Amino acid sequence: MPVDAAPATETAQANRTYTATLTIEESTSRPSRDRMRERRLRYVEERAGGEMFALSVKRQRKLKMKKHKYKKLMRRTRNLRRRLDRN
Repeated sequence: MPVDAAPATETAQANRTYTATLTIEESTSRPSRDRMRERRLRYVEERAGGEMFALSVKRQRKLKMKKHKYKKLMRRTRNLRRRLDRN
């Protein structure tokens, strides 16, 4: 067996590593960028307006009581409703 044959087989069996570089450029069309800019400006202007709409405390409490009374009625008539469903 020749002396040169041993190193040749070792290099043939060695693992080879390759690297690749990939560059992706993301772009948007001019009309879509203009649209996005307009939307952003509109959003900023709306936020700067400062107007807020809220329910009055009186109305909130009224709705809460209405819900509470309905639930109380349902609890009270639960057995009656069950009996009526059986017949």
